[in-house]
Amino acid sequence: MCFYLFAQSILGQSPGGVNQPALWYITDSTTASLHNLTNGQTVQPTAPLTTSLLNHRRALQFSVKSSLPIQLSSTTLNQASLFTVYQCTSTAQENIIWHIRNKEKTGLVLTTSRMADLTNIRYMNYTDRMPLQPKVNAYVQQNNTDSIPQTEHIWQIGQKPASPQLPITSFTGLLPEIIAYNRVLNTQELLQVSSYLALKYGITLSEPDATYLDSRAQKIWDGASYSNYHHNIAGIGRDDSSGLIQKIASSSNHPGQLTISAKDDLSNGAFCIWGDNDLPFIPAARIPGVPPMLQKQGLIVLSGAMDSVRTMVQWDTKQVDASLPVTPVYWLALDKTGSANFGLQGTEYIKMSQLDKHGIAFFDEVTWRKNASGKTAFGWLAGKEILVSANITSPTCANATSGNMYLKAWGAVFPCTVSIQKNNQPFGNTIVIGNMDGIIVDNISAGHYFLKLVDANQKVYTDSFYINNQDAPNPATILNEYVLFEAQRLQLDASTNMPAGITYLWSGPNGFLSNHPKVAIAQHGSYTLMTSKNGCSYVQKIEVRRPPKNAFTNLQLFPNPSQGEFTIKLSLDKPAKVTMDVYTEDGKLIAVRQMEGFANYTFSHEIAYSGLYNLVFRSGLSVQTKKLVIVK
Repeated sequence: MCFYLFAQSILGQSPGGVNQPALWYITDSTTASLHNLTNGQTVQPTAPLTTSLLNHRRALQFSVKSSLPIQLSSTTLNQASLFTVYQCTSTAQENIIWHIRNKEKTGLVLTTSRMADLTNIRYMNYTDRMPLQPKVNAYVQQNNTDSIPQTEHIWQIGQKPASPQLPITSFTGLLPEIIAYNRVLNTQELLQVSSYLALKYGITLSEPDATYLDSRAQKIWDGASYSNYHHNIAGIGRDDSSGLIQKIASSSNHPGQLTISAKDDLSNGAFCIWGDNDLPFIPAARIPGVPPMLQKQGLIVLSGAMDSVRTMVQWDTKQVDASLPVTPVYWLALDKTGSANFGLQGTEYIKMSQLDKHGIAFFDEVTWRKNASGKTAFGWLAGKEILVSANITSPTCANATSGNMYLKAWGAVFPCTVSIQKNNQPFGNTIVIGNMDGIIVDNISAGHYFLKLVDANQKVYTDSFYINNQDAPNPATILNEYVLFEAQRLQLDASTNMPAGITYLWSGPNGFLSNHPKVAIAQHGSYTLMTSKNGCSYVQKIEVRRPPKNAFTNLQLFPNPSQGEFTIKLSLDKPAKVTMDVYTEDGKLIAVRQMEGFANYTFSHEIAYSGLYNLVFRSGLSVQTKKLVIVK
């Protein structure tokens, strides 16, 4: 698509630093309309519109009756690069986002499932696995001639065309910005514009290679290098060539789950970008000496003209599904090595400054730095007011007492006293930690250790862990935790990838003993596996747990079959958040409903079309599914 008229932004700026956009429309700062940065004009809707926020920025909110036409004047439509930012809020049917038409016919059509050139009968279909998450759609067209004759064109946002009749529905959702170029952009330029839009609206890019570029085409997030954290990406930064100043951000996939805001002005070309591993806020496997963390972890990267940045961090703790003390205290752990091992030498633990009535934990002063690794891993903890971390150097079989522990207290009032037991016997004398520098405990040998720290205000922290010899035979394929389901047996083989000459000893509840590497476990409880060679042993504790408790004590769905409207009555064992996902028979997600604050819920919902549907209810780790038949 190629526009006769093109213009540089009146601000001397361009999206992603890619010059000469033909049209560059953003949501107006005061009215529910689109403002064109290339000529300063405003496009008013012909049907009512409201506004909402997408990553703290204004966005037009469309209903099925909303309509916004953009006059394109006389144009040729054979070459173009078009960018659309949108978030669909209804997935019951394929939504149209926009179409381009003249008085005679409709040419290009963008929907939530395809890009179509109706004149040339060409379609580009795609499967949207996350239909409710916001998108940056980039479309490039290059034809020899126009797909529509050169007459007056209208870029119609929101409403489906009157002709031809298409089996789609009008758009409902958010649309903050659209951009058009009168030429085919190259791959780098496409990524520059897409990166600018993604950072501005908290959207996660997936292609190519999950990479983000600034206006100078410099990488500011290298998806190939950070593949474990390519989820829920957001960032703060400043890029004057794009007119982008982003001082507060959160991923629009989960608004408000994690929000980071800069406390100082940002320099041009400075970026701080983060993503996470997409795991839940449930307890992670324990690492000896590391306080108990949650599975959700993230990575933050500083680039360009940013060596450090002072921020405030806000975390929505209502997503935490773990055993909590009566008055929980939330912590943010920063691993400045970027390894996510959270070893003491490179890790800082920051205690929340406040927890508001909505469950939002605030960390008022968090400084991120461009350290030697170029990245900082971060994680979350839910515990009490003090923590103790230990950096452990394991002993060797040849020198049994060659290990040591470097202990450090966080959030404590000094001096602190530490008592240590090994294998249920006192280990040395009581130790005093006088300041944040911590202490080193020498002469550590293999065994089971228990720590108890009491600070000057009599606040207590306890921890236990097993220290092994570093050269002992480690059965690495055996996990620390398993779930045993009813009427099943766990088949475990400790000899996998182990050398010859190893002896094995399993022990567990009710006198369970076995000296075979392979065991069948039929009972829940705590097990111990000892693997030995030439007198050098490795001991591993293994927890075999019951399946997560089902929080649903009652779930009723009526009437079923239904003519469209139905009612849900459900009860939980305690007040908790509940999510209902509605899927079609072929697995398409068409609706999501969330509720929280109660143990008993009664609510009604409606589905517009006949068919068989699956309703999936989630609360914490509990999941219940109901089938629903709609007959109209």
